[in-house]
Amino acid sequence: MINFSNIKVLIFDCDGVLTDGIYQISENTGTVTKSFYTRDFYAIEQVLRNGLQVMIVTQSHDRVMYQQLQRICNHSKFWLDMWCTKKLILMEGVDNKEQNIFDELLDRKFGWDNVAYMGDAENDIPSIKKALFTGCPSDAIEEVKENSNYISDFPGGKGAVYDFCMYIYNKNDKENR
Repeated sequence: MINFSNIKVLIFDCDGVLTDGIYQISENTGTVTKSFYTRDFYAIEQVLRNGLQVMIVTQSHDRVMYQQLQRICNHSKFWLDMWCTKKLILMEGVDNKEQNIFDELLDRKFGWDNVAYMGDAENDIPSIKKALFTGCPSDAIEEVKENSNYISDFPGGKGAVYDFCMYIYNKNDKENR
């Protein structure tokens, strides 16, 4: 049985989880764009407001996630505070997610038994196998689904993160009544 009150950090993959995994590339400039779902970031804000920490980990080097977080921070003092106090962490260009996440968790005095992790692809599986509670979007690869505690009814970039966060929030709320 999972004790949801042990969860202190929510970790999200970017492409395929916070986005639908589709890259748009401009023919003229080569600019990469991705789409994000507003409700997913609303849920991340609620998680942060409830005292949990959030890490977004991506293998990508394109800086689109960084630009998205900068955009939000420019319009929200709360998000900026979370970013500056490192309660919201972005790790980009991460080839070995399991090791890089573990190093960051140790720096924050947490372990895998404090992590809820959401991923969708092969490079997420080692972290999924270690985290206390795991989830994936409905369009994740089969091996990720087989190793996840929770499969969202929503695909990546279309509300899966919101769904995962609300599931954890509701379970945690029931435990603390």
